[in-house]
Amino acid sequence: MSHEPEQRTERPTPERVGGFEFTVRPAEPTPDGRARWAARADALASWLLAEWRRETAGEAA
Repeated sequence: MSHEPEQRTERPTPERVGGFEFTVRPAEPTPDGRARWAARADALASWLLAEWRRETAGEAA
């Protein structure tokens, strides 16, 4: 078993959502990329917690 990153040779498959088609590809690392990902993770976690609180408050009422 190798711990080397898997090399993909096929092209990413486009995804379709409604009338939009998009393809997600990894970008090259940048110096501020880690900070951006951390900020996005914090924002997502805050939003998820707020949604959970909103939903559970409705159940308790």
